[in-house]
Amino acid sequence: LNRDEFLKLAPANSDQGGNSDWQKAITQTGYTQSHSLGLSGGTGGFTYNGSVYYQDQKGIVINTGRKQLGVRLSLDQKAFNDKLDVQVNVLNTQTIHDNVDANIFYWAYNILPVTPEKVDGKDNPIYNYNYLNPIWVQNNEYKKATDNLNQQSITVNYELLKGLKIGAFGNVSKFNTQYDYYLPTIPGAGTAINNNAFRATSNNNSQKGDLHINYSGSFGKSNVTATGVYEYNYYEDDNYSASGAGVLV
Repeated sequence: LNRDEFLKLAPANSDQGGNSDWQKAITQTGYTQSHSLGLSGGTGGFTYNGSVYYQDQKGIVINTGRKQLGVRLSLDQKAFNDKLDVQVNVLNTQTIHDNVDANIFYWAYNILPVTPEKVDGKDNPIYNYNYLNPIWVQNNEYKKATDNLNQQSITVNYELLKGLKIGAFGNVSKFNTQYDYYLPTIPGAGTAINNNAFRATSNNNSQKGDLHINYSGSFGKSNVTATGVYEYNYYEDDNYSASGAGVLV
């Protein structure tokens, strides 16, 4: 309901002076911009390919978005008449998320259209059992996550005989996420919401590798393909978190 529709149904003393469209107030026009720079080349048996990219996404909810910066590098070296092939790949990315508080959609649906969005030019810090001001919360709440990904791999293959290759592969991956949350005291809320803060971090790391041998050949009208692999995998995960209230900032 808009203001006029609500006042037709509500008691005479229900008018708080506002004319608010809460669902519209918490949304905005989203956009995405992307930029990348690539470089490639080589000489003899050596080739390289690298790129740097940046992406900035503005969310459709106020004060939300996603930013990512990444670097990729690939190297390839061939030697001994192309019998030896060494490939190296490196990837580094950082992604920053400005997240939405999912509760604001419920509050925007329940809060009255006659409740003013702002008081004295500032977001109205409403504290009600059924809702808070979704605009105030989304603008004052700090809800950010930062992802850092680092991956490095190397592959080495050597052709011992025609059709017979031996090789090795190794990969190291490190993925870290840090989540930070802070909600300042809402005027009128007393100790119910009193500078609440939370921080969590997680690490997901892995090491992978293998030794392999491959054969591909033909005998008359028959084709023969064989592969043997010894594989190693190691995974490590750890998580930490801490929270508090009444935090001084």
